[in-house]
Amino acid sequence: MAAKQSIIPIREGMHKTDQWDLSKLYSDSEAWVADVSQLEKMITNAGSYCGTLQKSAKNLLDGLNFLTQIRMLIEKLSYYAFLLFSGDTGASENQERQSLMAQVEARSQAALSLFEPEILEISKETYLAYTKELSELENYRIMIDKLLKMQPYTLTANEE
Repeated sequence: MAAKQSIIPIREGMHKTDQWDLSKLYSDSEAWVADVSQLEKMITNAGSYCGTLQKSAKNLLDGLNFLTQIRMLIEKLSYYAFLLFSGDTGASENQERQSLMAQVEARSQAALSLFEPEILEISKETYLAYTKELSELENYRIMIDKLLKMQPYTLTANEE
């Protein structure tokens, strides 16, 4: 008796209930591409925050809000690309999407590398004074505290 061979079904042949529903992230690939374009613009604008974060509570809040927005967008884009790639690693569009995301993430890391050293140049006293001026900065206390713990291991803005 010959051994029965099993055939792995292709993704398109699988029932929708057996596939991940990524519509909560993006309705389609075009929406994902639109957010990649938005992220590229944000990366280009990241430099406008350099040298301004220490100057006022509002500048610090604006910079921290920007940093949070860009990180959240990267996370959403990355999850979508990764999950599609994981679902079908053989599909060239999934490979291209995953590769593009790796490139965009690298560019974003380079653009954002100056934020942390600049934030670390703000003294704890100044940060506390800024939080009294703008209570919204309190939302970033955990982030700031974690950064301060890394201060001995972080390069200055010029070294970055």
